[in-house]
Amino acid sequence: MLKTKKITVTLLMFSSLLIWQSEIVNAKSTGWMKTREVKHFMRSLGRSNLLPTKFVCKTRSEGSGPPLVKVTYRKNSKKILWYWAWGNKYREVAKPILKYGYKPISYSKAKGLLGRTTYCGLWHKI
Repeated sequence: MLKTKKITVTLLMFSSLLIWQSEIVNAKSTGWMKTREVKHFMRSLGRSNLLPTKFVCKTRSEGSGPPLVKVTYRKNSKKILWYWAWGNKYREVAKPILKYGYKPISYSKAKGLLGRTTYCGLWHKI
């Protein structure tokens, strides 16, 4: 009886690991997008039942202009609610959104126009 329980527990752990790994393998990433493309792309993720898992900003190599953004995403099989923000909007929502049960998932910052720091963030409601 004890041996059967050990095997069952081991199989359950292994199957959970496989499901988790398949979600990672199925993750996709955009290339570096210009900021004007991000809003449209993020809207399309929501309509397509996709979940952003990473939201990264980086300073442009030439040093001028708004930052570039890369988004990693996967299928939203658990229907997780999510919210993203950057720039001035980031500062407005970063703390208040925590009161609604959202947890920070991804955060980055980059130099933007006129050398200002732009903050980027992603939250999931878990």
